[in-house]
Amino acid sequence: MRNEPYLIDRITAIELFDKMIARSVSWRVLRLTGSGKMGKSRLMREYRHRSRTHTAVVELGEAFPDPVSVLAALRNQLRAFPFGHFVAAHDEYAQRPVVDIQDAKAFMSKMTVDVREHADAADYRQRQLTECFLRDLAEIGPANPIVLCFDSFEQASPAQQTWLQQHLLGALCQLDHVCTVVAGRQLPQVPLAWDVHCYDHELEPVTLSDYIEFARKMGLALAESDLRTLHIAFDGRPGLFADSAPKFMQDVA
Repeated sequence: MRNEPYLIDRITAIELFDKMIARSVSWRVLRLTGSGKMGKSRLMREYRHRSRTHTAVVELGEAFPDPVSVLAALRNQLRAFPFGHFVAAHDEYAQRPVVDIQDAKAFMSKMTVDVREHADAADYRQRQLTECFLRDLAEIGPANPIVLCFDSFEQASPAQQTWLQQHLLGALCQLDHVCTVVAGRQLPQVPLAWDVHCYDHELEPVTLSDYIEFARKMGLALAESDLRTLHIAFDGRPGLFADSAPKFMQDVA
């Protein structure tokens, strides 16, 4: 494992990711859960480093107000591939905003994407752009493995959570060359038929020994009694200790 100063004993989570991208396991979606400061976001950065393939990481929340903005962010990080269907549809919508559902159907039928009945144009646009994105992913093919990471699931809007749980994750499970990680304080739920493609791992507090080892690697001149006090104060959360490390280094200097 990389000597990453932000990681404190997340060996199991690293091993699970390595097995997934090596295709030595049957599941294609790794769902990480844990309370705040358990190291989920730092694991995402480590996953990007370790994947040695095309990887996109998106932190869900206010920066991406709807599913289409999430897809656009993923596509921007995967610029090695053209994503022709998605780009064409996205650009067309940007130039000519959809007014109503009939307008959406007329445009997407021109894009040769399956036309489906939906209650309003915004939902229709979202679903059809998702289909375009998935079609592009499928056409990239197994010669180009891809890793998609979604962080802070609990910060996603209700619409984003529904989209991920009921549509996107299930579709990604069917693409053998795509590995997906979803992390958050709560687990995304998927239909039972897709659940066999998912593996759940809960990040728990680390031990005092992990704090001691981290301090040694970082060169922190802290006595074991001090580390024990910090471990109790931080409830064993690795993120809180890692965030505090620069301050301890400055105090020593």
